[in-house]
Amino acid sequence: LSHFIGKDNIVFHALIFPMMSIGTGFIKVANEIPANEFLNLEGKQFSKSAGWYVDAEAAIAAFGADPIRYYLASVIPETGDTNFTWDTFLANYDELRNKVGNFTHRSLSFLFKNFPEGIDAKAFQTAASSPELIKIREKIAKTTALLDGIQPVKALSEILLLGQAANEFFQTAAPWKKIKESREATEILLAESVLYIAAFGALLEPFVPSIAGKIRANLGLGMD
Repeated sequence: LSHFIGKDNIVFHALIFPMMSIGTGFIKVANEIPANEFLNLEGKQFSKSAGWYVDAEAAIAAFGADPIRYYLASVIPETGDTNFTWDTFLANYDELRNKVGNFTHRSLSFLFKNFPEGIDAKAFQTAASSPELIKIREKIAKTTALLDGIQPVKALSEILLLGQAANEFFQTAAPWKKIKESREATEILLAESVLYIAAFGALLEPFVPSIAGKIRANLGLGMD
């Protein structure tokens, strides 16, 4: 049982409430109490009474739930107060689109255009022993460990680093050139690209579940 709280509630949740729980004899005491610092809005504390706040329903209606979720996950005040600003909201989400969205779109568009019937299973067998899969596995392990350690901001950073590695791999591999030399070799590098995309479909689930589901659906893995 984990209680995620703000720093102003540490004394109550870490001392008073556990003692009350123990006293009842039937309420489970929290195993861990991750406490965050404050998230401010454009440099000032949120205040609904003063009209200084972001209306959640209006924000979701304007931008969608996943972009809001992603931004909040990227600025969680884990070790110090952080700031919600609309400028950084746009910049942060652009980073996700550029590093993960761009790669996913480029590689799948190329695959569907040039291999409409799909790629041979042998290509995946070869890709399963490639250096790219080693990179992917290392990032999955590191991201999982960070999430288990309740460090979502760092975990998200690792996913973006994986996105950067995927883009660099695709650009260097240059399938648009490789296909003129060997369709078989092109299938292998596209299989490696699909492994990257599958990793994004899994790793992004805690942060942007709708986007992660769409990524998996593009691979025929379904939304769930």
